[in-house]
Amino acid sequence: MPPLNLVGDYGGGGMLALVGLLSALFERAQSGRGQVVDAAMTDGSSLLMAFVYSLKAMGQWQDARETNMLDGAAHFYTTYRCRDGRHLAVRPIGPQFHEAFARVMGVEAFGPDQYDPTLWPQRREALQEIFLTRDRDDWVAAFEGFNHCIAPVLAMEEVGDHPHNAARGTFAEISGVVQPTAAPRFGRMPGAIKHAPGERGTVLSGWGLDGEVAEALVGRD
Repeated sequence: MPPLNLVGDYGGGGMLALVGLLSALFERAQSGRGQVVDAAMTDGSSLLMAFVYSLKAMGQWQDARETNMLDGAAHFYTTYRCRDGRHLAVRPIGPQFHEAFARVMGVEAFGPDQYDPTLWPQRREALQEIFLTRDRDDWVAAFEGFNHCIAPVLAMEEVGDHPHNAARGTFAEISGVVQPTAAPRFGRMPGAIKHAPGERGTVLSGWGLDGEVAEALVGRD
């Protein structure tokens, strides 16, 4: 499946453009001079791959699908389908997490050789068969209390009710629409969604623009 445009448009594009703008503003405070910020989605997306390129340069990454530890090849870093057709994300990379994971799954014989890639396909297949014996939420309950790095793959309708998100207030319902809340969070300047979307021009008026200017800008589309 093609990925969402989170990496290109929002990560490599908008987010790094924002980093560039903030960096330029900070530098301006020191030098008193402005500058052009040249931000391209291809540049930003490539920069997000810096870690993977470093692995490849060290001979620790193959440019082939599902052959590496972090791209689904490893039995301890992939996603498994459960009996009810829903999924669990499994990420116990550290030995202590892998040990707890293996204990819950009843495969303690997996042991300390978890990083041997020749064993990954067989172990993935064995674990998939085990995961198919129970529903997703049953597995979540089974891992409760263990230091395991396991999480359910949630539908968008489920995310807001997850205990972690609920405790953090990660989502809010504004005028019947569930949406993510402000991030990142600041100690002195907490962000918040102030109101639901209003009539065209409401935001511009809220920024202090007079009615005629706001109306002219809205009319330009």
